[in-house]
Amino acid sequence: MKPASLFFVCLFLIDLSLFAQTRMSVDITRRVDSAINIKDEGSVKRLLNESLQQNWYSELEAYVLKKARQLVVLDDLDFAKTICLTIIDINLDSLEAVNLYQSVQAAIVKRDGERRKKAEAESLATFKEKAGEAPVKKDPPKTFKSVSTPKTGKTVYLDQDFNNHYSSKTWDLMFGLANGRFILKEEAMSLDYGVSVEASFFNQGENIAIGADIRGDAGLLTFMGEQAVDWSSAAVVSMTLLRMNRYFTLRLGGYVFGYNFAPDNEGAELWYTPSLGLGFREVRFGKSGRFEIGLDWLALHLWEKAHIADVNAYMATTFTYAKLQDFDMYFRIGIHDTFAIKTTGIVNDARILIALGVGNHD
Repeated sequence: MKPASLFFVCLFLIDLSLFAQTRMSVDITRRVDSAINIKDEGSVKRLLNESLQQNWYSELEAYVLKKARQLVVLDDLDFAKTICLTIIDINLDSLEAVNLYQSVQAAIVKRDGERRKKAEAESLATFKEKAGEAPVKKDPPKTFKSVSTPKTGKTVYLDQDFNNHYSSKTWDLMFGLANGRFILKEEAMSLDYGVSVEASFFNQGENIAIGADIRGDAGLLTFMGEQAVDWSSAAVVSMTLLRMNRYFTLRLGGYVFGYNFAPDNEGAELWYTPSLGLGFREVRFGKSGRFEIGLDWLALHLWEKAHIADVNAYMATTFTYAKLQDFDMYFRIGIHDTFAIKTTGIVNDARILIALGVGNHD
């Protein structure tokens, strides 16, 4: 063979080899077809990763997207979406894969919406069919209580032993701006005007409700008796066993009392004592009324020899006068009475509370 002819033959073979390296082989297309036919996402992803550095990768990607479009035609939207995500995961610059993914996702949303509407229509038809066959129900017995939902205004009937609260947490904060305090101490009497603050927070569980009541009050202006400041404060933890009774509470806490505090008065008294008691709370009446009552035994006489017996009783009624989006506004009237029997006589400290505040007891 002539040298010139041999040169052209070698050049042709080299071009043929380079051309072959820039074209995707038939074996690759068969592997893609096989993986998609059996919905083998892993094989498709593996093949794309292995071919990422090849000159014909763009041809492979275009072929896979072509198969994804065929899946859309066959209504296999979910696997078509998976194939698009696989390509995007490997090549973020593939705009064609992104556009196809968006189209497939929109079709899936539309399909799922239509299926949901169809299922709801079938469920409604079944319900109407059963309702037509069911006998007419009588009015609920009087042992049930009607409750209107705030948003829809619809009325439902619940057993009287139901949980009063929509929320698992209830709270309130009250400010007493018109408080009267009458103290009968042995043979002396005093009448004060003062202020107070009360707060409560409770967590309503399925079987138990537990929380705390905190309050403080002070008589600042004396109308009758010696000019002095009388004050008291308390912090009490309460627990309700809901399975037994939703209103009955056990109480454990502490009280502090201060009497006859004045700059030139050396006869000031300070009482501090733990307490143990019981009560009823969250007893609802009317449209918005809540009633609570309690009695606490004070352990002061255990170490104060001058004290023989000490108790504290309270009673309060709270009304909702405005409902806002996140909380309600309350009006409260109540009475606290501390009664002590001492070796020198009887002390009766009665406090009337009129308060406004905010909270959430829904």
